[in-house]
Amino acid sequence: MEKFKERQPEVESKERFGRNVKIRATFMRHAPKAEASDVSGKSLLSEEGRERAREVGRELEVKQHGIKAYTSPTERAIETADLVLEEQEKKETSILKSRERDELGLIPGSKDFYQQIKKLTKENLPPNYEKLEGEEKEEAFEKAEDKAVDWWLKMGDQKPDNETASPQEMAVSVARLVDRYIRMADRLYSGSEVDLLNVSHKGTLEPFLKEVLFRKVRDETGEEKVVRGFEELEEIGGGMRPTESWTLTIKTNKEGNKSIKLSFRGQECDLDMERLRELVNLSK
Repeated sequence: MEKFKERQPEVESKERFGRNVKIRATFMRHAPKAEASDVSGKSLLSEEGRERAREVGRELEVKQHGIKAYTSPTERAIETADLVLEEQEKKETSILKSRERDELGLIPGSKDFYQQIKKLTKENLPPNYEKLEGEEKEEAFEKAEDKAVDWWLKMGDQKPDNETASPQEMAVSVARLVDRYIRMADRLYSGSEVDLLNVSHKGTLEPFLKEVLFRKVRDETGEEKVVRGFEELEEIGGGMRPTESWTLTIKTNKEGNKSIKLSFRGQECDLDMERLRELVNLSK
């Protein structure tokens, strides 16, 4: 496995690095897990989940200099990434060695916390849930789980209990990764175009969006305005669904100046860079 070619000791001309670079960092929720799975992270994907992961791999158009995957330490996230990369290999894409990242892991939480998430999800299931099938049943569960995740997201910088991370702490973890990728653009050889696949979980990625995402909405008069984040997941179409992703595109021009955009559900958005820096500083 090769590595992306990054800057070595400061011997060579500055123009050789950080000019006309493009990094596409995809943050993806893992594929559907088997029904017997639980929140322990030891579960694997269902057969349908494996096929959906492969489909992502078949459809992903990777930049010319290859793809590197970072995953949550959980088996279902690792398996999702492996299947995506297997399909990319068939397309003769350059595959770089995958790495696990704790920042992409499940919400660190107590048994009581996860029991409460399960309880709130069950309470919000529709009365006819058991009669539903296929995609309809999956979406009903996701919407019910969104309500449970909203309960936690509203805590902001507060922890549900001493063993469980606050939403802000989870946002900080993802912000650190995003900041690392933004700075990576300065170290890559000029003209580089690379893909970074990050496979994670529902509840891990949404707090970052709530903290830094600028999105366009229409007020009660129909006038368009820009707001940061959201109060409830429903405002952005719900939490991330299995294999769904948002993409951070980092570009530099011939002078090395950066532009950063986040694409999610058909909308290209800006980031609140000041808030991003604040989150990164909280981790120091």
